[in-house]
Amino acid sequence: KVCEILRWPLEPTVGVFATASCAVCIIMADTCAYLGGRKWGRTPLILVSPGKTVEGMYCGLAGSVFAAVFCNFAWGCPAHPGMAVLVGVVIFCN
Repeated sequence: KVCEILRWPLEPTVGVFATASCAVCIIMADTCAYLGGRKWGRTPLILVSPGKTVEGMYCGLAGSVFAAVFCNFAWGCPAHPGMAVLVGVVIFCN
């Protein structure tokens, strides 16, 4: 579905979907962590990096999980939603 809409010259293989899904989850996690930390961040996460907050971490986790669930359905080959949530958590933790 997505390859047709974007007119990508890629074959819709598992490798293309996995790579794109990982990239989307990482970008979404970083963006949500930054925005969530700026808006709600109060509790420092680690002393080495003073700009990181616990609230930003939770926002990043939520963003990664949301992106994984979104990609699961957007590619047109949905797995169980629980598996998509697990993938989002694993990508965020790495």
